[in-house]
Amino acid sequence: MLTKEQKAKLYEIYSRDVWHGNDKMTSYCTNKAAQLIEFKNGDFIDIEKQNIEKRFCFGESGYDAEDAAHMAHTARTSESYFKRENMKEFRSWLESISEQYEMHEESHSLPRQVLAIAETRYMGQPESSPLKGLKFFRGWEVLEAFGGSAFVKDLPGAHFEKWGSKYRIPTLEELDAIREGYEAAAKEHEKKVDTYLKKYGLQHVESWTYWREA
Repeated sequence: MLTKEQKAKLYEIYSRDVWHGNDKMTSYCTNKAAQLIEFKNGDFIDIEKQNIEKRFCFGESGYDAEDAAHMAHTARTSESYFKRENMKEFRSWLESISEQYEMHEESHSLPRQVLAIAETRYMGQPESSPLKGLKFFRGWEVLEAFGGSAFVKDLPGAHFEKWGSKYRIPTLEELDAIREGYEAAAKEHEKKVDTYLKKYGLQHVESWTYWREA
């Protein structure tokens, strides 16, 4: 959850640099933020809140109809499945962020996906804006942006351009801040899921199967 000061700062930047005084959109984006990742240079990234998913569908092609039906039943009756699915996105982010530390270890390995800080998150946003974004690139895409090859140990903190947009590879200090931000957001979301389950259980869950091409 954002502090009062963080919320005011985020509102100001969204209003000034993104929505140009549009209070409705500025308020919407500000209220969507679960956590703020703040860097020492003044830049920051907001992590969006996640909705609680209550609708699940499973494709089947005839031969696997029984499996799909079983999964649909599990979705309607298993609280552990409900919680696992609702934590899936945060869990995926944290796993991918953990892999970024390979660049900072003695072996200096390039992870399969490389996390980069986007200098601008929205079209038309000035590069001087402190509001930044996050984007994953395939390892070869990053190397391509650096001319086809690079020493992995030199990548943290390095800037590059891809598809007309500017990015930088997080330093170890920035990576720590990103991980801490996502851990806090995940913990906050897990608490929300647990509270929902305690209040409603699975009574509002909908699940079904659908036909897909074999």
